[in-house]
Amino acid sequence: MQYPAHTIRKHLGLSLLVAVGGLLTAMAVSLLPASGNTLPKPSDVDVEVVSTGMKVTWEEPDTSNATLPGQLLSYKVERKEGLSGEWEDFVNDTKSTTTTLIDTTGGDSGRFEAGIAYYYRVSAIYDDGNDGSTTSNPSHHGVRVAPSYPMPTDLDRDDTTNGTELEWVPPDLSSPSLDGIPALSGYQVTVNGSSGSTHTLASTASTYTHSSGDFKDDYEIIAIYGKFESREARFDQGTPPPVPAPTNLSGSAKNQGLEITWDAPDLSDIDLDIDIVGYEILRRRAKPAFETHDSNTNSTSTTYLDNLTESNGFFIAGQEYTYQVRAIYKDDDHYEYRSDPSDSATVSVPNYLKPDNFSSEVSGGDIELEWDAPTISWNANRHGLTGYRLTITTPSNTSTTVSLGTGTTSYTYDPGANGTYTFQIVAIYFIFSSGFDSTLESIGSE
Repeated sequence: MQYPAHTIRKHLGLSLLVAVGGLLTAMAVSLLPASGNTLPKPSDVDVEVVSTGMKVTWEEPDTSNATLPGQLLSYKVERKEGLSGEWEDFVNDTKSTTTTLIDTTGGDSGRFEAGIAYYYRVSAIYDDGNDGSTTSNPSHHGVRVAPSYPMPTDLDRDDTTNGTELEWVPPDLSSPSLDGIPALSGYQVTVNGSSGSTHTLASTASTYTHSSGDFKDDYEIIAIYGKFESREARFDQGTPPPVPAPTNLSGSAKNQGLEITWDAPDLSDIDLDIDIVGYEILRRRAKPAFETHDSNTNSTSTTYLDNLTESNGFFIAGQEYTYQVRAIYKDDDHYEYRSDPSDSATVSVPNYLKPDNFSSEVSGGDIELEWDAPTISWNANRHGLTGYRLTITTPSNTSTTVSLGTGTTSYTYDPGANGTYTFQIVAIYFIFSSGFDSTLESIGSE
């Protein structure tokens, strides 16, 4: 259905008037003063640390050009802990026109926490002229960070059959810059462990015994200065009691790797409810220190086959590997104990035979390599021949490795450039490698 042009213009005009009217109404509403915004509010809120807490001061509202419903009666004070905290009513009504207030509550925790910012803002309360009151909007806030007073030092612990004995050196308050701070009034010890408890010590003595503590607990301690406190100092976990190590470690070469065996630890004299859950294997070759080779076998087996070879992928004939073993235990709380290392045992890689009669010659621009397969005559504890590895080093000192099968005893190489080439060949026996034999060949003039 089509409408005449004048009808369309009429509808558009009405729509435009409605839209403009709505916009003007919204603007008018937005310009109206919000409830309470016309009442003068306090200014210049300042926060100062004093010996008894946080002293908050402010300037009274400027009422010189304001129409008030009644006289100023008192103030409302709000507080916020930390930048991300929520504003909370601290004093709903001071019942006074005094512009000073000292916060002696110590914040939500009962003490002002070192390094935490405390914010305060103030609203004015006026007589509303009808036997009631009305409150202004809050002032801009004032803020003060709680000071970090000195904390205990030189923390020491002793885990005994009677619990955990803690000892520390009291905070050093000798600096002139600390004159006037609140006196040290005690300490708070927090147990981070099975009990997860907090103990407030109303004494300046520098020792504390946690009767139910053990070496698995760690502790935090803060010094208390009235309504203020230091940052926390930490006692680390204690040293676990010693647990027995494996014994009688020995080893030998097998056709699948290097095998070590040992006797499980004797737990008959241990006053701990623990079970062996695995072993840590340590290995050393040509280095002064042992390195962890297997951090946890996750098995109670007392035999371990080492088939984790060197970075080249093989155990090389004639090399020696020295091993140690730690026992790994866990208790009912899944806490892990590790023994000292066992005595050492050394295993030698068998002298696997290298190829015989390795030679080279230049023929038609190529380098022809030949060798004889090794003659094997050993027992079942050695692996059979599985192939060869040929390493070719060019005159520019770049190397290439070629893997060859057991039936191969020759190789043709196209040098591609003049110079001296070095060839090394080893026989491979699964994860074992023989020593190498080498030959040189020169192409063209140098």
